[in-house]
Amino acid sequence: MNVKPLFLATAFALLSGIAWSQSAPMKWGKIDQQDLEMKVYEPDTTAPAVILGDYGEAYFTYNNEKGFQLNIKRHVRIKILKTEGLEQANIENLLYQSTSMLKEEMLSVKGVTYNLVDGKEEKSKLSKSDVFVEEYNERSNLHKFTMPNVKVGSVLEYEYHKLSDFIYSFETWVFQSTIPTRWSEFRARIPEYFGYKNFMSGHYSPVINESESYQDRFDYRGESLPQAGGQIERYSGTITPYGTKYRWAMENVPALKEEAYITTLSDYASKLEFELNYTKYPNQTIKYFSSDWDKLSREFLEANRFGGELKKQKHVSSLVASLTAGKEKPEEKIQALYAYVQQNVKYNGQERVYMSKGFKEVLATKEGNAAEINLLMTAMLREAGLQANPVIMSTRRHGRINPVIPLEKDFNYVVCHVAMGDNQYILIDATDPFQPLGTLPYRCMNDRGRLVGEGFTSWVTLLNTEKWSSFIKAKLKVMPNGTMTGTLSYLLDGYEAVNVRKKMFSDGEDKYMEEFFGKRGNWLVKEHKVDNFENVYKKLEEHFTLEIRDKAIPAGDKLYVALLPEGVEENSPFKMNDRKFPVNFGCPTEDMLMYEIELPEGYVVEQIPDPAMLVLPDKSAIFRFNVAQLGNKLSVTSSLQIKKPVYAAEEYGALKQFYQLMLAKQNEQVVLTKQK
Repeated sequence: MNVKPLFLATAFALLSGIAWSQSAPMKWGKIDQQDLEMKVYEPDTTAPAVILGDYGEAYFTYNNEKGFQLNIKRHVRIKILKTEGLEQANIENLLYQSTSMLKEEMLSVKGVTYNLVDGKEEKSKLSKSDVFVEEYNERSNLHKFTMPNVKVGSVLEYEYHKLSDFIYSFETWVFQSTIPTRWSEFRARIPEYFGYKNFMSGHYSPVINESESYQDRFDYRGESLPQAGGQIERYSGTITPYGTKYRWAMENVPALKEEAYITTLSDYASKLEFELNYTKYPNQTIKYFSSDWDKLSREFLEANRFGGELKKQKHVSSLVASLTAGKEKPEEKIQALYAYVQQNVKYNGQERVYMSKGFKEVLATKEGNAAEINLLMTAMLREAGLQANPVIMSTRRHGRINPVIPLEKDFNYVVCHVAMGDNQYILIDATDPFQPLGTLPYRCMNDRGRLVGEGFTSWVTLLNTEKWSSFIKAKLKVMPNGTMTGTLSYLLDGYEAVNVRKKMFSDGEDKYMEEFFGKRGNWLVKEHKVDNFENVYKKLEEHFTLEIRDKAIPAGDKLYVALLPEGVEENSPFKMNDRKFPVNFGCPTEDMLMYEIELPEGYVVEQIPDPAMLVLPDKSAIFRFNVAQLGNKLSVTSSLQIKKPVYAAEEYGALKQFYQLMLAKQNEQVVLTKQK
């Protein structure tokens, strides 16, 4: 069949049915009486809410000006079971837009809340006043709405239709949430013009995973471009391309539960992702698409509130000149500029990859989000003659970056990269006044980021050698009544020191000490002293002169002396029998304890714990413990080293056992007997 070139037309109509061979799993407004009456979700009686059904469908339409567009329709039904589940009434969607005028928009939204009142179903409809769209950053808006009249026992039902110009990244469908899901289903109808790869991730498999061919109908009309001296030719016709329709569904998916040492639960949810592999339009050659990080880098550099601001170095030139006057070495300039931004521009807590205001306003208000502070830092370093460029990244709570598909939505944060010669560099984040130069805040310890420069881009490792480090030393004397008296000191370094300094500063000493003693209710402090609070390049030291009540338990002529450090977790953080997620500490850990304990007069040692050494098979974690008697004193040493920031799920069993044995050893007691 000789068909005119469709995509040269100035007017084109796509008329395609989107009916599925199977009926939708839910019908709008038809709520099961048993769901309205449900008090507890039997498969998970702890659940605060349950997704009764989550159904989505994707299909393509054509716009004369923009070409093919992706349509996503979603229908959700949720039962609220407990007060904690009321947050399910707040629904948010990010709608993206690019500098090339591509965008996403919400075409329609509707919702109803169902409640049982005196045994009868009562409906509360979502009104237009409950729906809001607000600017999130330069490249996205936040579409949100709150369902009305929601209470424990309600069933929420909402539906929306989103239209997207971003056909290259398609739509990620998430089957698993932080509440259990009874049924989740996604269908896609894709004409043969588009070839997508799809990736299923997570730990649960679909109960339905099927596809079948179909034949579509496209009626078209248009005008051919005139040749020299020729006339415009109008034409119309019909083509019936083949395509593939897909259906995926999961049933009775358990909730994602928060666990110790995890980045964000969404990283490990069972979900379906898509990547456009090729397009093959009628009368055109096939066009393959590959991951294009160069393009994503250019888009950031062309954005007004990213690369556009970086070009405005003149706004910081006089400030930089005054701060770097008389300083020749790059290290001196970096330190001077870092100290100024760190101490004079307050971080507002917003993890952002785009600026909301320019450098002049940031410096005037002395406040900014992560992008505003660290892009300002980048511009100032450039003005000082240093090779500085931004690194876009994702924080721990935001989740992992897809290394295969370049997606702007994967990034929510910016830090600064400074080349130091001989393939050396440092990463800078000036948002935290207690963070030493050359280290990133703990929230940034999330694998890697993407360096964005003029004409180049590459991956940068974010993990560094900074540790979570603490050293507790004490000289204590045991009294016959079980009280210990003496001195105890905490020497904190790395992220532990940063964390404690921030608490001391934000809470104030009184509130900090109140929280501190909340974990140590048996302490009576006679003197408390803090050293090196302001010098972040030295260990933070806390020194106590104190009494610790009930540290030893009298029982007849015996004293049972506990050795576990005060305020330390007595139970293992790893409680699950089988963990499907990695254990992500974020950084290496070093904890050390050195106690010197003087025995009470008239008591002798009856029993002390045996020495111990625990080592994981790959030697990435080592625990040493020893108690020795030296005259009338006991020397207690305990050390823990965790050298790897991340342990795979397969290593969880060994790590859990390691912690259990370590805590069991630390909980062993010294037994003293009174001499007769």
